[in-house]
Amino acid sequence: MRVVCILLLSLLFLAGCAETQYKVNSRDLVVRLNGFQKSEGFTKKREFEIKFRRYYCLWGLIRLTDRTLDDLLKEETRPGDFVGNLQINEKYDFADGLVDTILYGLLRPYSVVVRGEIYMRSAVTEPAETKKVEGKDEGK
Repeated sequence: MRVVCILLLSLLFLAGCAETQYKVNSRDLVVRLNGFQKSEGFTKKREFEIKFRRYYCLWGLIRLTDRTLDDLLKEETRPGDFVGNLQINEKYDFADGLVDTILYGLLRPYSVVVRGEIYMRSAVTEPAETKKVEGKDEGK
């Protein structure tokens, strides 16, 4: 019974908490969770994928390393670019759990993958207007 109580208390310490917020503060960058359409005047340039690890200490109570979404997207974009189809996958995989277990929660890693597409605004082509032939009068 005593061993069971110690194991349950240990699990409480191992079950940590961590908070992650993803927001874009840059006023120069337009980000959508869905894509941009050609009918809106956009062309897809390329796709991107960024992988990194966030580290927490003391069962997730103290954040050691983290990167903001603004910083991540600045590495991938140039002025005038737009980000669409943004996906952020945060997982606690086997390797993360192994490190966490070996260090008994003193260091807790999380794997993060950010994917998306970079768009640029297309040159807007206006429909060709019918030109009037000038200089000729009809009926005279």
